Amino acid sequence: MDPIDSINVKFVDYRVISGREEAELIHRKNLHNRFRIVIMGRYHQVPGWMIIRREERDALPEFKQSLELNSSNGFLRSWEGEDCCDWEGLSCDRATGQVTGSKYSPRLRYLNHLNLTGLRINGSTPIPAFIGSLKHLSYLNLLNVGFQGAVPPHLENLTNLEVLDLHFNYGLLLARSHWISRLVALKYLDLSGVSPRKAQDLMLVLNTLPSLLHLALSSCSLDAFSISPGLFNSSSLARLQYLDLSLNFLRVPIPTFLRNMTSITHLDLSGNELNCSIPIWFSNLNGLVHLDLWDNWLDSIEGGFSIFIRDKCRLRILSLEYNQLQGEIDRSSSGFCAFGLEFLSLQENRYSSELPDWLWNLKSLKHLILNHNSFTGLVPNSLGTLCSLMELDLSRNKLQRPIPSLNLSHNLLSGNIPEKIGDMKWLESLDFSGNQLSGEIPPSISLLTMLSPLNPSDNNLTGNPLLCGDPLLNKCPGQEEAPTPPKTPSRETWVAQLRWIR
Repeated sequence: MDPIDSINVKFVDYRVISGREEAELIHRKNLHNRFRIVIMGRYHQVPGWMIIRREERDALPEFKQSLELNSSNGFLRSWEGEDCCDWEGLSCDRATGQVTGSKYSPRLRYLNHLNLTGLRINGSTPIPAFIGSLKHLSYLNLLNVGFQGAVPPHLENLTNLEVLDLHFNYGLLLARSHWISRLVALKYLDLSGVSPRKAQDLMLVLNTLPSLLHLALSSCSLDAFSISPGLFNSSSLARLQYLDLSLNFLRVPIPTFLRNMTSITHLDLSGNELNCSIPIWFSNLNGLVHLDLWDNWLDSIEGGFSIFIRDKCRLRILSLEYNQLQGEIDRSSSGFCAFGLEFLSLQENRYSSELPDWLWNLKSLKHLILNHNSFTGLVPNSLGTLCSLMELDLSRNKLQRPIPSLNLSHNLLSGNIPEKIGDMKWLESLDFSGNQLSGEIPPSISLLTMLSPLNPSDNNLTGNPLLCGDPLLNKCPGQEEAPTPPKTPSRETWVAQLRWIR
């Protein structure tokens, strides 16, 4: 056995930086398979410590030297001393003695995970050529590094790659895309912000990837021709679960190839100029969890809103704001099953119906944004049953005498009472007792001239010197004597009608 120079190093846990669910799942799988992926090298292990080959440790400073002049952060300063697994961003394999994972890593033959997220490069630095030689890579994340120039086609050598994330590198150009077809194991691809020279060639290549589940092409300067139906004649993309085509220049109706994506769970077509109507076949995409169509030119929903949302039991986020959608929303809840909905926005459309009854059954709803429409009728008291609600905007509608009573008591509300509370001029009763609110009661509450009673008890409010009237010591103008405070303050005391002056 050849002698090897050895270094004692501590074991450092692998860390996930990606933040994307699909990439994390693939990453966790790689952790379980890591002992099979790494080629075993010569090593000797002693209790409590492990031995790392000097040739691998010495490769790390070479990479450091090549990048530190262009880096705008200081993580490379930790790459000193003999214990290389204590260096920031590295992880080592306890069993094999190999450096097997790195957030910032060089040309190590056995590497299967390379994450350069957060390494901010200055100047016109291209993607390093050595990455194409890391043939064991299954995970490559270059998110927001600042690389510029053409994406190197030698990445085609990474045939084991399952995750490739290049997004937020706005100086990158995809001059050629044919090499992507060799990445047959690819499941997760994010090219957001990377401009393809020939977008139609890219879309043809994507059809050939048999394992692709996650595809993000936001801000890629895609045009109508690049998503024409003729480019999607394969069943490969029908398996997609995540598709992001947001912030492009798609001045067309919603693409018909989407109708075959029955496995889709996340669909983002926002920030385009999609026109005409939302087609009837959208009602068949029942696996959707996240649907984002905001900021387009859509004017109607074929079959109506109720047909569109019916049977979408898994839906959690629905964003349709900033379109031109109009008509009525059926008040019936027949077929409606999206009771786990957490975000619903119809902001700045042209709806003119009464608010649907099923709206008040969405107990998981956190954000309800319906402003700038023409909704009519009354808002029922059952709005108070939306116990998870964090944001409500019904402004700029034609609602009549909405919400005379608002009871938010005994929740976990924290922070200050918003100044905009004064906009709710129709309130007759307001109760936010039993929370964790702090600060002063805002002066705008004086605009609530119909309010009786107001209950702010059991919070951390510091009060306001201008607050007056029973049961407070401050007397209001026209009051001859200050009231006598009760000997034993009670909860009912706070419910008394309070008057407010500026």
